[in-house]
Amino acid sequence: AAVLADLRRASEAEAPGRPVALVERQCADVARWLGLASVTLPRESAERLTFTTYTRRPGSSASRVVGVLPEDAGAARAADLRVHECAGPAPAGSTEDVWATTAARVWRSRSPELFREARELPGEPFAAGPLAVTALCAGVTLGPDERAAAAGWAADRPYALDAKRTGRLVEAIASPGIDDRSGPEFDAAGRLFGALEGRCPASVTAPLAAMLVTEAVRGGNGSLELPRRDAFAGPEGAAVAERLGPEILTELADTVGSRPVARTVQLLRVARLLGVDGTESLPGVVDRLAPALLAEASAAAHEGPPGFAPALLELLDEQFEVRTALLGALDRIAPQDPGAVARFLERVALPFTGTQALPHLRMCAEVPEAMATLGGDRAAVWHRVLRAAGLSPFAEPLVLRTAVGLVWEDRAPTVEEARLLLDAATSDSHRVAGTWARLV
Repeated sequence: AAVLADLRRASEAEAPGRPVALVERQCADVARWLGLASVTLPRESAERLTFTTYTRRPGSSASRVVGVLPEDAGAARAADLRVHECAGPAPAGSTEDVWATTAARVWRSRSPELFREARELPGEPFAAGPLAVTALCAGVTLGPDERAAAAGWAADRPYALDAKRTGRLVEAIASPGIDDRSGPEFDAAGRLFGALEGRCPASVTAPLAAMLVTEAVRGGNGSLELPRRDAFAGPEGAAVAERLGPEILTELADTVGSRPVARTVQLLRVARLLGVDGTESLPGVVDRLAPALLAEASAAAHEGPPGFAPALLELLDEQFEVRTALLGALDRIAPQDPGAVARFLERVALPFTGTQALPHLRMCAEVPEAMATLGGDRAAVWHRVLRAAGLSPFAEPLVLRTAVGLVWEDRAPTVEEARLLLDAATSDSHRVAGTWARLV
């Protein structure tokens, strides 16, 4: 692959500054490399490869490719040529050139005809995608970078392949025998699924959908774009649910240690996709998730929504029962630290405009605008925030604690402010709310 990468660079229209030196014992072996390049490279590129198969003075050669004996390799390096020790069982060196790596795998599979097929697909001459797609469709084994290139290219051009080759590509990318998939490969596969969904029968895209949700559950990849629910409507979906359902429920029910918010959100979303019933474990899940939301958001160094916010909002939009339970859990913990809840709601606009009472959440959401409008009149802010609860402090004394915590935080009210607060509710209400000691 490293040799092919340098031969490609040597064939560019503008001659590179460093010629390529191929170290072989026989001139015929150098000629074979050049013949290989003539098949691999586009014709116009191959024609630019000036060469000599043998020279004892590689530093003075005007050719783009020179062949040298092993004893002259040192002279080639001293002349700053790009030297490849080809003599031996395999050429030394590695490359990050995905096209060259794919081309090398095609040659090792003894399928040179694939280069011509790949050139018939749209794309730049040395784009890895067309060659990788062609190779995968022909059954050539590729690595994660090459598979990612194939999936990304096909995702951008879902119209470029016929149904037969599309099916072969999906089978190759989603093959259960692959155990070295990378994050970029999964991301590209997700894009490919999105591009093919609706264009192809569900039976074609089902392996991709199964691969993506399996990675979401077992690989912990929280950045994956999950398939839609109807992707798992058939027997393939039932098989995936049977395999992953117990794992999802076991992890969601686990109370040992902490679990990132993004992970919990991902598991809940996958459970819904697969039709896994988590009703029994939901109360415990949201009771652990609610404080974790506040903790992770406050620990984030940057301003704005935390990283888990988009997936969380999608979860709440998708699952009414989760939204109801989670908002209720946040409302219950708000009186303990209303400032943290208010700061969280400023960064993540939770949807609680429905029929749930949620008095404490509504107060936390109201306080920023109240302070911006009423300025330093804390008593007026307190009254406005208290009204936002929609409940009388006589009926729900804890709204007093939430309101005081939001307006005064850890400061003590002035004497006049304390008198106003005492007049707003009975002493019993303040004692129940835990605000009595702050006011007297």
